[in-house]
Amino acid sequence: VVVGGEAGSPSLCERARFLNSVALVRSSVSLLTESKSAPASAKEARAQADRALTMPLDPVTRSAALFARGTADLFLGKADSAQESLTAALAAKLPVELVPFARNNLAVALARSGSLEAAARELQAVREQKNSRGGSPGPAEATLNLGILRDQGGRGAEALSLFDEYLRAEKERPEGIADRAEALRKVYP
Repeated sequence: VVVGGEAGSPSLCERARFLNSVALVRSSVSLLTESKSAPASAKEARAQADRALTMPLDPVTRSAALFARGTADLFLGKADSAQESLTAALAAKLPVELVPFARNNLAVALARSGSLEAAARELQAVREQKNSRGGSPGPAEATLNLGILRDQGGRGAEALSLFDEYLRAEKERPEGIADRAEALRKVYP
């Protein structure tokens, strides 16, 4: 009795390992949504991505695993490791819907590492990509993050414009952003 497929097809064990690795990547990406409020979720997302990366993966799923690992590292305060994984994910075949999020997260890692201009370039690239798609959604956080960088760099008028754009688009707002925009509005009417 032969179990599996035709001669030359992957064995049942190989296929099961591949499907397990894909499930780990999906679970890892899913856990990232909880990571803002639950650091344990970021640790688990990182562990699942690491485990998946030791298994057979197609190039697209591998890049998604790198995205998950880098984003989890960002939540865990490991900017250098996040930068490495996110850069690798963007250089690979990352699913197009994850690219703006990966660029935003890479920008945060770069900013935390002190590379403010490189961070601003990544955030601007997210905004340009969004505009080239006819306004298709990208992470509003990229607009907010660019506004914060511009504000810190003494470019208040530009920061105000970005904060206003963010505040119009987002219902859930980080504390203090509206207040900072109002303060800038007094200086740049």
